[in-house]
Amino acid sequence: MSIYIHFYDSKTGLFTGVSIHTNLTEATAVKEFVAENTPAGHGAYIGYVDALSQKMDLSSGQIIDYKPPQPSPRHEWNPVTKRWQKQALKRSAVLARIADLEKGQHRTVRETLIRACEAVDRMYAALSRLELLETELGNLRADL
Repeated sequence: MSIYIHFYDSKTGLFTGVSIHTNLTEATAVKEFVAENTPAGHGAYIGYVDALSQKMDLSSGQIIDYKPPQPSPRHEWNPVTKRWQKQALKRSAVLARIADLEKGQHRTVRETLIRACEAVDRMYAALSRLELLETELGNLRADL
């Protein structure tokens, strides 16, 4: 039989998430094992604990439900899982908006490329005219 020991902060009652276990069965041996392995400034609880949704009530020595601080305004408390989770409706609306924006970008990219190609064509036409002018100017300068 394995016994689990969970550690909590002796000032706040919050569990650290660190646990150890032992196969000792004799009560005095378990007590000694807990005393030797409990860090300074911490208490120990023997048994199962959900460190993310429970804490030690320091006045009564009992495990109580604990709701940690909200990570962000975009999180909502799920009472079934006892966890903060991102708001599902807002998340799906955001994903739908992202999909709409990405659908529209293909046309924008296509139109931009067409305009860029037209500008390049105009640039090459202007360059050809400049080359003709430069050739004629070169011929005229050679005649001087």
